[in-house]
Amino acid sequence: MRKTNPLIVSSLNPRRKPRLGTKSHKHREVALKILRDRKGEIRGSEIQKEIEKETGMSIRNMTTFMQGLLKYHPEVEKTYRGRYVLRKDK
Repeated sequence: MRKTNPLIVSSLNPRRKPRLGTKSHKHREVALKILRDRKGEIRGSEIQKEIEKETGMSIRNMTTFMQGLLKYHPEVEKTYRGRYVLRKDK
């Protein structure tokens, strides 16, 4: 049997903690606030405009940004092409 090095991060566990204070972390916090305030679905392009207006920083690739948001916050769901909603925990 092969020994594994504990210092090497396994590709089987890709989850990482979000780094606080980064541009992406600030964007994610604003996106969650927007989704919390809105009832029902909201388009990704609308989320992008509001995030950029509030933070003053642009988002280069909205699809990649939203995939990261979905990874770190499973309560956010993609319902249809480019539409997102915040589900309440049951």
